[in-house]
Amino acid sequence: MINKKYILVPAMALGAVAVLSAAPFKTLRGVPADSFAFYHVDADAIKASGIGKAIIAQAGKDELPVALKTALGDKPWESVSDLTGGAGEDSAVNFVRGKFNPEAISKALEKEGWKSAKADAHTYFVSAEDNACICPTKGFVIATFGATAEQAEAVMKKAIADYSAKKSATVPAEFKKATGTPFIIAAGNGASLAGGASVPAPEDLPKSFSLIAGENAGNFSVNTVIEFANAGKASEAQMQAGMMIGMFGPMLTMEKPEDTAEQKAAKKDLGTVLKGIKFSDEGEKLKVDIVVPSEMLIRLINAKDALGM
Repeated sequence: MINKKYILVPAMALGAVAVLSAAPFKTLRGVPADSFAFYHVDADAIKASGIGKAIIAQAGKDELPVALKTALGDKPWESVSDLTGGAGEDSAVNFVRGKFNPEAISKALEKEGWKSAKADAHTYFVSAEDNACICPTKGFVIATFGATAEQAEAVMKKAIADYSAKKSATVPAEFKKATGTPFIIAAGNGASLAGGASVPAPEDLPKSFSLIAGENAGNFSVNTVIEFANAGKASEAQMQAGMMIGMFGPMLTMEKPEDTAEQKAAKKDLGTVLKGIKFSDEGEKLKVDIVVPSEMLIRLINAKDALGM
């Protein structure tokens, strides 16, 4: 079963919040055609936004792993332009594009015990402990993951071959629906939500999902569509989600006598965000929409420590 971290790790390396992007998006070159979930991250668009700058400022306060700093420097996000990836039955492929120093990355990986190998004149590194492979070049880094190191290596060899041959997976239609300045785009079928294509999705699990999030007219919005087997399942999921927010929302936003002015303001903003989550079901499809003023989201990001996050 594929671990979700295989898809999220590259995005989290940018600083967190998992802001992904669709535009400009033209190809899934090198991504396996049989992937059941896809994502694309436009790091350049993120870094140019106020939200992205707030995320980077917070990331800069945290101590980075030595291996990451050795490979990409003290500000690794400056090297990354965009990320693209897909997850298959028991594997995942991530392409990280940007300006890299492959020699520095290679030395960092070797120091961590990764073993080198070659495919189509490209040098890549294998970690038996992480069941992962990394292939560094000046223009992009490929990272693959599998249930075993051998599988990760097989996926790496195919990814390199497909990339060299300019083979691409079909771009999901959802990737073309973004408006404004999109930060998040992802799409997949029920297998990704169930945990892996090898695990048959129970009837109450979604059949598919799509997610787009980004900035538009001074607001940060998230638009999600989840398709279920029938209208009853969609209504049930809406009710359960509403109950969860109703249960945990007050716990997260409750003011305490000892709260500082900053903590009170942050909790008020968080409460506004939670109240702004709108659910609507159209037959078997459940839509979840969130619209938050960008300035409010930036305040929340800056108040991460005050909220204990």
